[in-house]
Amino acid sequence: MKPITLQRYLQEEDFIEKIFIQLEDGVIIEGILSDVRLDKSKDNLDKYIYEIRHDDHDPGILCTIEHNVLANFAGSLILNEPLEIEEDEFLDIKDWSYDYG
Repeated sequence: MKPITLQRYLQEEDFIEKIFIQLEDGVIIEGILSDVRLDKSKDNLDKYIYEIRHDDHDPGILCTIEHNVLANFAGSLILNEPLEIEEDEFLDIKDWSYDYG
């Protein structure tokens, strides 16, 4: 499936899912989780887009945050601030929760 722009996603999506992610080092990240691949080459409305990888055996378990995920893509993570992560590195996810408010 071809990635869509962030602007199109935000315009067409009826339900925006906030997510809170705790990294292995204890840092908490708050963002929006999209279940579609977003186009990072277009205007991203001053947001930062990363991708999340899920577990090999259970797609419901979120494992890492990366710049680009080819296999086990769980979703796109939209943040207001950039993460300190090199292009070929990843951040381990310890826990996460959703805000359905």
